[in-house]
Formats: sequence, structure tokens, C-alpha cells
Amino acid sequence: MFEKSATDLIRGIRLNKKRQDEYVKQQLQEIQQEILKSDLDIKAQAVQKLTILHTMGYSMSWADFHVVQVMASPKFQHKRIGYYAAALAFRQDTDVIMLVTNLIKKDLSSNNPKDAILAMHCLAHIVTVGLARDLHQDVMIRLNGSQPYIRKRAIVCMYKIFLKYPDALRIAFPRLKEKLDETEPTVVQSAVNVICELARKNPKAYLPLAPQLFHLMTNSKNNWMIIKLVKLFASMTPLEPRLSKKLASPLLHLIQTTPAISVMYECVHSVIVGNMIPPEGSEESEQPVFAELLDICLSKLSMLIQENDQNLKYLGLVSLVELLKTRPKAVQDHRDIVFKCLEDGDSTIRARALDIIYGMVDASNIFGIVKHLLVHLASSLTSDTNAPSEEIQDRTLVARKIVQACSKDTFVNITNFEWYITVLVDLGYCKNVVIGPLIRDQLIDVCSRVREVRPFAVQAMCKLIVERELYKTLSKENNQIDILTGAAWICGEYPQFIPDPQELINHLLDNAGLKPEILYYFVSSMFKVYCHWASTTPPSLMSTTLEWITQLERLLSHEDLEVQQRTFMTVQLIKSCVHLSESDFLSVAKSFFEQEFLPVAPTSQKRVPQPQIDLATPLRKIEKQAEKQDKLGGFFEEIPIQKLQLDVPLEVDPVDAPRLSSVLQRPEAKKYDIVRDVELAPLESEIKPEIEPVLDSIAKVPKVKKEKTKKEKKEKKQKKSKEKKADGQQVEEKVDTISEKVAETVEWVLLLKEADFELLYQWRLVESQISIVLQLSTNADFGNFDLQCVYAAHRGHLEWTMTIPAEVSFTCVPIQLTLTSGHQVPKITLGASHPTATSSPSGHV
Repeated sequence: MFEKSATDLIRGIRLNKKRQDEYVKQQLQEIQQEILKSDLDIKAQAVQKLTILHTMGYSMSWADFHVVQVMASPKFQHKRIGYYAAALAFRQDTDVIMLVTNLIKKDLSSNNPKDAILAMHCLAHIVTVGLARDLHQDVMIRLNGSQPYIRKRAIVCMYKIFLKYPDALRIAFPRLKEKLDETEPTVVQSAVNVICELARKNPKAYLPLAPQLFHLMTNSKNNWMIIKLVKLFASMTPLEPRLSKKLASPLLHLIQTTPAISVMYECVHSVIVGNMIPPEGSEESEQPVFAELLDICLSKLSMLIQENDQNLKYLGLVSLVELLKTRPKAVQDHRDIVFKCLEDGDSTIRARALDIIYGMVDASNIFGIVKHLLVHLASSLTSDTNAPSEEIQDRTLVARKIVQACSKDTFVNITNFEWYITVLVDLGYCKNVVIGPLIRDQLIDVCSRVREVRPFAVQAMCKLIVERELYKTLSKENNQIDILTGAAWICGEYPQFIPDPQELINHLLDNAGLKPEILYYFVSSMFKVYCHWASTTPPSLMSTTLEWITQLERLLSHEDLEVQQRTFMTVQLIKSCVHLSESDFLSVAKSFFEQEFLPVAPTSQKRVPQPQIDLATPLRKIEKQAEKQDKLGGFFEEIPIQKLQLDVPLEVDPVDAPRLSSVLQRPEAKKYDIVRDVELAPLESEIKPEIEPVLDSIAKVPKVKKEKTKKEKKEKKQKKSKEKKADGQQVEEKVDTISEKVAETVEWVLLLKEADFELLYQWRLVESQISIVLQLSTNADFGNFDLQCVYAAHRGHLEWTMTIPAEVSFTCVPIQLTLTSGHQVPKITLGASHPTATSSPSGHV
């Protein structure tokens, strides 16, 4: 009678905030004593206090059995405490769950509706596969209960049962469908909720319910249910296109008349994501109802974007991103509203606005959009130093979107690459923008694909290196010094366009304070430029070479090993060339970098077959094979692509911004031949023409086919089973000649490559043993090979691969075999008629 109640426990926790753990431990000790008592009032009170402590993070798994005891109490007050405790504390792996099956079944069939409600509430939280299988029939009976609140809870409980036991859905679906025609609104809402949740996984299965759901959507006054049904129809319309015409008018009426913004937005969003607006250029897009639906959706989204509420503005932008996929031209008419969102204080809104701007870009408006974004970058700079990280991230995102829009689909929107090079250079000078590696990759990509832009690009890159303005940002954390690596690579790869190679080499060698990653490119580029300069310079001016070697040798003591290695190789190559005669020096200098780099598709490497290299084969053999492969043809080729031109000139007003005057002027559209990614062809397609003459010269082996009836097969099987011994060993049987007893199918391919050979041998055996002798000859000086195969097994399919060491003299070599059917391991012997051969190649049999 002196036990503390749940109210006392809560009051004590509040009074002991500083020593809460100690107080809770003390209360748990008291609860452990109370819960062991036989009085159900005290036990129920202890379970109630345990439930409160469980919500605070303290475990009550040790009291699971006592919870079941309270659930079984005949008093409703005790039963309610037990059921709610089980719903909160029981998990899927709780041991005592199997004890509550009959208890829940009993309460579901109770005459007291409160007991049934408690049972369904608890079952929905703790349902397992076993409980769902055993109790789904009892819950279905409650679907026809007299009280609406019982039917409503039974419908929701059935959804949890469907998730654990899907077979129950087939049984309960007709009754669930009947609940859509109920007169009680709460029951209908529960049924709609369950159907909408089930349809999220498989909307196609619920298309037959479309007439009933359409009737509910057009006649219901409940905004919550209208939103659910509109979302459901949005997932159905891609599966049934006829629904779009049926839903267009009701949804248009809802958007225009509903006072609830939530309903209006969900209708607009569902129209867009459900593809109810036909794409541009289709016949249905010109129908008045769809044109009116598009106009009203755009007007409502524009209204949401201009709202002061940030949530509504964000939702409007999200829907506009989805509409951009099907109607980009319609969205472009509202780009002024989208550009204003770039000035919003919310970073998520600015990010969605950038997504819309990126989606609007095409060849006709790219100059205007890039101009607006560059001006935004120039005007949004708050401070050159100590800029907040959020500002740097936003500015970097804008610059990244500019590059992505220009490089989209391999520069499909670019009609003036000189303009694009200027844009990349100006982005490199933007402060608080960190996209140096991306700009570097773009510069290299453009120059390697577009030959016409290389002279302009090389001059721009020389200016970057010579002016040394980017060097001033070395001390800053957020710098774009990585652009210099791309500039050095371009200058080194196309040195014929450098206006003053000697000046550039001097600046490349003046590299104090640069990162090792940049010095890698500078040293390599310096050597390339030097080779070109030396091949076009009279010998009288070669005295400067010694000065450059002296400057290079300073890097031999650099802390980075890669810099040391590249510098050492460069110095030694230059020194070796200097001592040559004039004619030899010019030819050697020109031969270093004669071939041009071409872009290769990222997936090309996967198409190249892996070489079958034998580690026992001398390396000189592999070199010969490589030389032969080179003769088959190169892997690279240039593919000219016709570029798009601007049909409508875009007038752009000049803007007074630093370093933007040349970019913001409308460039002249030009035609370019862009080198696409080159796909590498597999080697097999190259070698196949050389194999065909060899195949034609090989004698064909006649095929012997023998048909057997089912009766003959059965008699043969019975005959073999009688001949087996008690221990399962197969008795040796006499084998007649191959022509009489063996039915086989032989297919072979003999590939001669210099002195190597390869044999693919497949067959099907009928009798238990076969002996075949094949004569193989090659153009090597080791004679003929005799291959003898002795197969002793049941009928089966046998494949093997073996490498014969050429240097070994042998008379019999064991072979590793893989037997796909049969019971006994076959025996193979391989002998050479000339085992004393001195130069035998490797073979694959």
C-alpha cells in the first residue's frame, strides 16, 4: 500500500535531475520487487512505471513475461497497461511473442469492443510473420463489425499484416475494395490510406480501382483524402495514358477553385510528375484542355516562387525542375523569376534555381545565361579574404554549373570555342571559387578535341604562365593554382603555336614555391617546348641550353621524389641531345613528341581483351607478338562532328565588370570539327582475317551421327547396372573400333601465330572409351606433336586447357582436366616425336 505510483515516479525524476541515474537505479530495484508480487494491481503499476523508464532509454526486456501476465488480466485497466507496454517494448525477436497469439485471438473475438481495439493496436506494432499468418482471419472478421471505429482500426491493422504476410492481401482485397463504398467517411479514409500505401510499391495492380477512386476524388470534401488520391493517380497515369484525358478537367477545376494551398500544390505537382501534360511537339499538346492546364500550372508555380514563405518558394522551384524535363521552352519564359532566386538568402533555394537555369541552357541562350551568371559572380563577392565557407560553396556551385552547362553532351551548345576558352580563363581569376581541377580538365579536353582553337588557347595559356597573377594566390587556402597544370600541358603539347618559346621556358623554370603536383607538369612541359625550340633554332643560340640545365639541376634536391625523377630524366635527355651533330640533334628532337594525343572513351579499356601471357615465355616472344599487333592497325581515329550554329543571334549588352568584357560580348558562331571519344576495337576482330586461310586448309573431320530410341537407352542402362560389382566399381568392358561403337561430334579451330598453336577440341561420347590420335605441325623447328587421348568414363562433356613448356624434353606430361559430367577421371598422355628440339614455343591445347 506504500508503493509509488507512476505520477510519483515522474515527480521524483523531475526533482532529481542532477542525480537522475542514481534515482532511476533505486526505483528499478523497487520495481523488481513489486513486479514479482501476485497482486495484479501492484504488478500492473510496476509495468506502467517500467514503460515510462523505457521511453527514457532504460531497458525493460527482463520483464517481458510479466508484461504478458498483465495483458492477460480480465480487468480492462490492467489489460490496457499491458498492451501499451508490449507495443512499446516488444521487438520482432522477443521470445515471449509466441505466448500472445492466443491472447490476442481471444481479445479480437471479445464482445467488449475496447478489448478488440487494444488487441489490434498492439498487433499492428508487434506483428511478425507468424502472428500475421495466425491472426489475419480474426482481424478480417472485424472488418464487418458494427461499430465504425472498429472497422477503421481493422483496416489499418490489416495493412501491417499485409507487409509481413502478403498472402493475406489476396484474401482480404475484395473486402478492402468494399470499404471504398462505405457511408462512414472515416472508414473510407482508412481504406484509401491503405490502398495508397500499397500502390506505392505496385501501382499497376490497383488500376481496376480507378473508377471508384475517381468518384471519391471528384465528390470528396476532405482535403487530406483528395491529396492522397491525386498522388495515387499521379503514379497510375504513366501506366495508363488514358487517365490523363480523364483527369485533366477535374484537376484543372481543383487547381482553380480550391482555397487550400496544399491541395493546389499537390494537384500541380501531380500533374507534372504524372506526365499529364504532353511533351512539346506532340499532337495532344495542342489540345485546349492541356494548353490551359499548362498555363494554370505555370501561373500557380510563379505565384508560389514569388511568395515570401520560403517553404512555398522551395516547393515551387522543385515542381518547376520537374516541368523542365517535358516543357523546357515554357519554363524559359519565367527565367527572370528564377534568376531573382539566385539572390535569396536560403542556400537550398539558390541551389534549386541553379538546377533550373542549368536545364534551360541550349545553343540559342547559352551566351545570355552564362553572362548573367558571370555578372552574378562578380557582384556577389563580399570580401577577397576571410570569406565564409557558405559563400565559397555557393560561388563554387555557380561556377561549376557554368562549366557543366557549356560542356554538356560534349560541347553540343558551344558554337564559339574561343569564347569558351575566355570564359574558363575568367573563371580561373574569380575569387572565392574553387574549381581549379575542373577548369584544367576542360581546357585540356577542348584543346585535344578542337584543332581550330589550339592557337588561341596556347596564347591564352602562355599569358596565364607569364603574367603570374595566379601565383599571388599560393598563400591562400582557396586558390585555383591547379589551372597552371592544364596551361603547362597545353603549351607543351602544342608548342608550335607559342609566340616566344624562350620566354616561356624561362618562366617555367622560375617555379619557386609551387606544389609538387604543378612541378610535374612544368618540368615535362619545359622539355617538350625545349625540343620544339631546339629543332627550329640555329646552333649559335644553343648556349642558353646550359643555363636552363643549371636551373633544372636545382630541382634535383627537391623534397618530392617524383620531381627529382622527372628532373633527372629531363636533364639527362637534354645533355645527350646536346652532344649530337646538328642533323642528328634536329631529327632526335623532332621524334620525341611527334604523335598527337587523342581523347579515348572511358569504356574503351573494358573492350580490350586481356592478354594471355605465359610467364615462362621469354620476353622477346611477347615483343614479337606486340609488333605483329601494331601491324594490324592503330586504335585511334578522328571522327569529324558537325556542330550546331545559332539560328537567332542573342543580343547581349556590355557589362562593366572586371575581366568580363571579352566574355560578355556576343561571340561569332563558327564551325568546328570536334574529335569524339575513340572506341577501341577488340583484338579478335583484327586477327580473324588471318585465321580464315588457316581454317580453310585444315581437313574437316566427318561427323557420325547415330540415333537411339528410348528403349535402346533403357536397355543399355540396365546392362551397365548388372555389370557393376558390389563395391560400385565399374567392370572393364571390351571396346570395339571407334568407327563401329563411337558416335562423336568434333569441332576444332587451329590458330597458327608464328610458332605457337592452339587447339579447341570438343566432343560427345556414347561408349565408355575412346582413343584419338591427332597430328599437329607448326612452322617451328621442333617437329610434330602426337596427342593421344584415352577417355574412360560415362558419357559426358570434357574440356581442358594446357600449356606445354617448350624448353622441357618430355615423353609424357600430365594434364589438369575439368570434368563436367561423368564419374571417372580421364587419362591423357602427350608425347613428342622430336624431344630434343632446342627452340620449341609454348602451346595451348
